[in-house]
Amino acid sequence: MGWDIAWGLIRYNDRFKVYRKLTHQQMSHRAVMQYRDVQEATVHGFLLRLTQSPETYREDLSSMGTAIIFRILYGHTVKSFDDHYVTLLQKAIKTFVYAITPGSFLVDMLPFLKAVPTWVPGSSFKVTAKKWAKFREDLYDEPFQMVKDRMAAGNARPSFTSLLLESKENHVADLDHQDIVKWISGSLYSGGAETIESALLTFFLTMTLHPEAQKKAQAEIDRVVGTDRLPTWSDRQNLPYVAALCLEVLRWHPPGPMGIAHAIYQEDTYRDWRIPAGSIVMGNIWSIAHDEAEYKDPWSFKPERFIAEEGRVPEKDPLSYIFGFGRRVCPGNALSEGTLFMAMSCVLASFWIQKAKDANGVDIEPVIEYTGDAISLPKPFQCSIQPRSQHRVDLIRQAAERTQNDL
Repeated sequence: MGWDIAWGLIRYNDRFKVYRKLTHQQMSHRAVMQYRDVQEATVHGFLLRLTQSPETYREDLSSMGTAIIFRILYGHTVKSFDDHYVTLLQKAIKTFVYAITPGSFLVDMLPFLKAVPTWVPGSSFKVTAKKWAKFREDLYDEPFQMVKDRMAAGNARPSFTSLLLESKENHVADLDHQDIVKWISGSLYSGGAETIESALLTFFLTMTLHPEAQKKAQAEIDRVVGTDRLPTWSDRQNLPYVAALCLEVLRWHPPGPMGIAHAIYQEDTYRDWRIPAGSIVMGNIWSIAHDEAEYKDPWSFKPERFIAEEGRVPEKDPLSYIFGFGRRVCPGNALSEGTLFMAMSCVLASFWIQKAKDANGVDIEPVIEYTGDAISLPKPFQCSIQPRSQHRVDLIRQAAERTQNDL
């Protein structure tokens, strides 16, 4: 399908080292501060849509995550879910997630099938791969070409891609700089949008199921931020419970329960198991997040587990494993963390998320059911989303009007 030199799947070589270096320039914890205005503006637009049509929150969440990443990476403002570049992402990412889920194709277990002709039974995956490869190609090529065209015309907005193209430094003579930048940007776009969507959908689900946690977070926001503005990233250090709630959402159901595959370069031993060179190893993020040796009552939703109090040591920080491990840790983790905090804190400040009711006024219990893909999302569930007050609606409207220029 042509994903073999994407960020998470490329072998460890000189090209990968350049990916890491250039990405760090624009995606380190310090560097992503330059994108906070874009994140806030996009979140404010999402809040405004929630006041107008809360029933479409699922589609709007997906659109918001995509819009933030695309604006930062390519300088283009996504205004609707049917934007051409969103459509490119949806087609490519759905096929990618399916393909990297272990066992999706017989060739995963029988690699020799790669060598047989397409007319042989069991080799139809080759036809599918060729079709799906075009989705990946369009996703990487079209946004990148858009940035180049706008730069040539002198009307490109500053973006991750444009800044890297202007830098022209990769320090490896035989690598094409433009190709490097195209693959970095495309990898970040394809890898970030659906993970943000998964975490935010889990947030809405957990708030529906745990009103006590929601009320405690709202009380903290009202006390620290007040009721005359929306939370910002700078409030995070003064909102320990809200920050802990964000961590608990990630731990309770990790967006990527098995992470991405790693390969063993040389033979190794783990406990009493021999792992031959070339073996594929999956990091069981789900198991770590629910390890009873690390978390007390791991199946319960308890944000306070991450807050230090007298006589209690905070439990293992999920940020140490949720975004992956080692050299292949998610390169956009700082950006994702900031987006999730802004979105969750602003929604908590502005809305009640409760169980929906049937025609007789009886609570409808949301079904806790997730997809089994590499990126795991909650299946559709019912909930009620209502503004906390008209004053909050007015604040959202004012904030959206004030920040739209940042998009």
